[in-house]
Amino acid sequence: MQHDSKRILALAVVTAALLGAGQACIAATAADKAVLIRDAMVFDGTGRAPFAASVLVEEGRIAAIGEGLAAPKGARVVNARGQALLPGLFDLHTHWTPNATPSELPQVANLYMAAGVTTVSDFHEPPEAYAPRRAWLASIAAPDVKFAARMSTPLGHGADWGDENTTRWVNSPEAARAGVQAVAAYKPDFIKAFTDGWRYSNAADNSSMDEETLTALVDEAHKHGLKVFTHTVMVKRGKAAARAGVDVIAHSVQDGPADAELIQLMRTHGTAYAPSLAVYLPERVDGSGRNNGKPEVLAQREQNFANALHNVKTLHDAGIPVVVGTDAGMTGTPHGASTLRELELLVQAGLSPSEALLAGTSASAKALGVDDRGTIEVGKRADLLLCVASRGAGLPTSATPSRSMSPVVRYTAAARCFRRATRRWHCPRSRCRRWWMISSVPMAVPHWIRCAWTRPTAATTAPGR
Repeated sequence: MQHDSKRILALAVVTAALLGAGQACIAATAADKAVLIRDAMVFDGTGRAPFAASVLVEEGRIAAIGEGLAAPKGARVVNARGQALLPGLFDLHTHWTPNATPSELPQVANLYMAAGVTTVSDFHEPPEAYAPRRAWLASIAAPDVKFAARMSTPLGHGADWGDENTTRWVNSPEAARAGVQAVAAYKPDFIKAFTDGWRYSNAADNSSMDEETLTALVDEAHKHGLKVFTHTVMVKRGKAAARAGVDVIAHSVQDGPADAELIQLMRTHGTAYAPSLAVYLPERVDGSGRNNGKPEVLAQREQNFANALHNVKTLHDAGIPVVVGTDAGMTGTPHGASTLRELELLVQAGLSPSEALLAGTSASAKALGVDDRGTIEVGKRADLLLCVASRGAGLPTSATPSRSMSPVVRYTAAARCFRRATRRWHCPRSRCRRWWMISSVPMAVPHWIRCAWTRPTAATTAPGR
């Protein structure tokens, strides 16, 4: 309990004012047994409209929520008037790979905390690494990292390394059950099954997992209390994954439009959808994909991405839970920044800002099967994000997220000064004339909280279209 409290309090809350050069972040630490966040505008992740309140944190848990809360003796007080308090963000699909930049665990952890991401799923570790990496993460300021055990077919996607220890190879129901039993001994947090070998019409396809094998894998995993996420990118294989009972499809189906059969199967079997739009962005989150590749490949990438955006909206409107995952760590998809870009892309796909934030908080918590976070409620972990909108003369035109020990997102309103007719979106309130560049959606979070949280209309949105 002691080190858990230390880690949670390190994540608890931060504010960065950007009121002048050298302004430091204010972070809760293990020495703060109690923290009072006073007079914030609270978006609690439950679906309730934002409301003004103070939040008291004691021993890493939310102890009280209300107006006029008194600070206990010795408590740290953070003045949050005019700022937005949200649950910490999730990213359910990342790879902490040695091939990325940065590749070192502490630096990757810093990037997520700097982006306000307090719970992350890592799809990249061999089973022997779970225990030592958990111990290492518990000793530093870091998000809570959940580890996926990897399973694929021989010659399948995810088995490219030829490392049968990191990715177990299964090709029959019996092999799938034996594989789950083997990896379960290492206590993973869930299983990632690479089920779809389609290579987006850009390369020769890998092998795919047949439905009988996947069904046995899911059944055995659920017997061990493990959820199953899948790499599934085709509509027909999305249907097979849903029939098999997978918990989360962790990629976009993008070879065509999602149809009524897929929707009904996902609804019937309770399958959530983590579209990982950031990794499919044609120009890449870091801009490295611009004009990079053959024209026919770029055209196919654009079409796949258009299908991905369309299917997010279709599934969301049909009541399928949409959650946040990015595939960060892959080419052009940097840690931390890609999670914030994913929220932008959900808005671009047609979700309202509040729906995008719900996807990144409470919906992701439910999909991951953790009920102690994702909302701001008494008794929940104090994984919190305090957003500060900077205003006034002399502010920089952009702000780099802090790489300190705390989950901070620094915002600036300076993006209002730029206008690109095809690269902007408007506040969802029909009477509000505020707008932002698509690349600056996170800057608008405090405005979303203060303004009306009504569903966007066609006249006030259509970002990037």
